[in-house]
Amino acid sequence: MEGPPRPSPPGIGVTLPKEPGLGETLSEALQTLRANLLTLVGFVLVVLILGLALLVWAVPVVTGLFGPALSILPYDPNALNPNASYLPPGPHHWFGTDEDGRDLFARVLTALPLDMGIAVVIVGAAVMIGGGLGLVSGFWETSRTARVVSATILRVTDIFLAFPTLVLALAIAALLGRDLTSTLIALIATWWPYYVRLVRGEVLTIKHQGYIPAARALGVREPTILFRHVLRNLLEPLVVYMTLDIGTVLVTFSTIAFVAIPLPPNQPEWGSMIANYQGYLPQFLWMVLAPGAAIFVSVLSFSLLGDGMRDVLDPRTRRAFARVRANLASPEPVPGSAEA
Repeated sequence: MEGPPRPSPPGIGVTLPKEPGLGETLSEALQTLRANLLTLVGFVLVVLILGLALLVWAVPVVTGLFGPALSILPYDPNALNPNASYLPPGPHHWFGTDEDGRDLFARVLTALPLDMGIAVVIVGAAVMIGGGLGLVSGFWETSRTARVVSATILRVTDIFLAFPTLVLALAIAALLGRDLTSTLIALIATWWPYYVRLVRGEVLTIKHQGYIPAARALGVREPTILFRHVLRNLLEPLVVYMTLDIGTVLVTFSTIAFVAIPLPPNQPEWGSMIANYQGYLPQFLWMVLAPGAAIFVSVLSFSLLGDGMRDVLDPRTRRAFARVRANLASPEPVPGSAEA
């Protein structure tokens, strides 16, 4: 006679949840975007802005390698045409013309790669510098030397954060020289402390989750824990903040260009265009309205996208949207309503 069945060892017969593939993840992300109309509008606008900036910059560079450089702009942004001065917006000049007859639509598009490129470079450099220091100060605190390094990083960060960003950036730019490169260095030097605080706070939260001590108990090395567990969970808040921050950097750089950077006349930039055309207000309003509208639309697009990026990047939110859409697509039958 056989005895009672032996219990199965722990873990045998248990089906672990399957990790979603890339296609399923993209499908869930698109469903989440469609569920939030403002986020979808921001996403479309950001794709159009970045794609247009890439085309404006790349088409002359690529075609210049094989012959005369071509351009997608309707007019030469620096071509003087006194006979077409002060024209209001119309079918031939969508944004009108300035005092020298230069097409404002072409000038706004010419400034697009410069402004967007500077915003992306500043945010990227701030993430690399501030994010790296935040990782060091938040993750490695196991020895006295590490704690001293962490405290030093935080105190230096506090010194930079004690000054208003715009005032400090203007002071550094004036010290280095009032040009484009100096302004770029000044903004990078004043922007990284925010990412130190952000990354350090997130790292402190992540490393006290249960899976980090469990990984250490299993003998997983510290670099593996850092890249496999900490960085993967850090990407979501970091990407959200970066998306929102691009608009903030764009406004700050345009403000500095408005008050402090004497760019050459053949280098259109939105902030400097507003500064050059402000003397023609209010009679020729479109001269200031064209670059101002470009700044407004760009900042609004990244703000709308950044507000919804948390839902798009969070797997739990994506799956919740997917389940809701699946239930709406195939509702359960009401009891008693089935045909006999």
